Amino acid sequence: VCVGLGMLAAFDICIKKNKLSEDDRKVLGDLMEIYSLETGTDIDVEKVFEATSNDKKMEAGQIKFVLLNKIGDAYIDRNVKKEDMVEALKSICKEI
Repeated sequence: VCVGLGMLAAFDICIKKNKLSEDDRKVLGDLMEIYSLETGTDIDVEKVFEATSNDKKMEAGQIKFVLLNKIGDAYIDRNVKKEDMVEALKSICKEI
């Protein structure tokens, strides 16, 4: 579940960076629904952000994100801003 939701959040960051389109994200969301994978969750965004400080992807005080230039072309980005991460996490939060 976490990997799939992380992919959706990463797609949102890629959209903000003009690497992917809303259509790309819709395709991913549709595929996840076809395979009965979660496309949203109830999470405390700030707690998730805090937890990333202990994540294995943390390196030299920076979180490593795997993002896409386009579908099939991934790269590592260490410069994702907290605001962008929080906004992406909010995009996968269900209305409660």
